[in-house]
Amino acid sequence: MANARAAPDCNAARRGCCVRSVVRTLTAPVRGRGHTAPVPHHVLTFTDTLTEPALRAHFEGLERFLAQQKAPIGLVVDCTAMTAYTPEARALFVEWHRAHRERIRAVGIVTPNMLWHMIVRTMALASGQTMRPFVDLERAIAFVS
Repeated sequence: MANARAAPDCNAARRGCCVRSVVRTLTAPVRGRGHTAPVPHHVLTFTDTLTEPALRAHFEGLERFLAQQKAPIGLVVDCTAMTAYTPEARALFVEWHRAHRERIRAVGIVTPNMLWHMIVRTMALASGQTMRPFVDLERAIAFVS
């Protein structure tokens, strides 16, 4: 990985969540030669308690990012600083991923909470989305890239 750019959404940060879009440059071989191609992924960072209105606002931003992409993207959800979520937020998360799974190649969710790892796997089944829990951000980024 050679390159990364991030642009935080300051309004989201004030609501207890932060959103940033990241484009990483990865090296992939093409006909025996090295070739560098951007692999887009989006990083959502949640803090405190995630509510349905906050999640809906972040999905609106993510949908704008998706509209600019020609191919499915990777999505990383960083929940390391998230303390809780509402049942409504969880239901919206599953519903949104079910509706947008063709635009998102994979979802890596970062949390140190092992109970939430089980919940992530359940949400993957419910949404039909490729989704895995991770304890560290770099592994989640590698998974979706």
